[in-house]
Amino acid sequence: MKFELITAALAAAIGIPGLWLYAPEPATQAETAVIAAATIRYRPIGNFHQGGKSVVPPEQMRQVAAFEIMKHQVSHAEYAACVADGGCKRADANPADGSRPQTHVSWHDATAYAQWYSKKTGQPWRLPDEAEWQLAAAEI
Repeated sequence: MKFELITAALAAAIGIPGLWLYAPEPATQAETAVIAAATIRYRPIGNFHQGGKSVVPPEQMRQVAAFEIMKHQVSHAEYAACVADGGCKRADANPADGSRPQTHVSWHDATAYAQWYSKKTGQPWRLPDEAEWQLAAAEI
């Protein structure tokens, strides 16, 4: 099964630029790149403590299924359409050029965009997990 992600500069809340959404079927309107399945060295994201001290979590090997990723980020104009339709909150920053990536939205805002986009495309979209982020960032 193919997987598809959509990227944008929307995930600043988790420290990685881009909104990534999953759909079980390709979106006809999106130009995509294929990311091959891979086993990656993965270190969980978060704060970890042992014996009252901060520690780096142990590295793990994790299998990530193949997926497709959109080549272009969600633009200010695309996010503005979600705002105008009532699916998203207004973003803090409004680039003068509507083709620029949308920034200054929270994880919750990015999730709202995913839900709105799901309704518009008729496909179930979601944000990716940390391993999907890592593999896509290494491949692109």
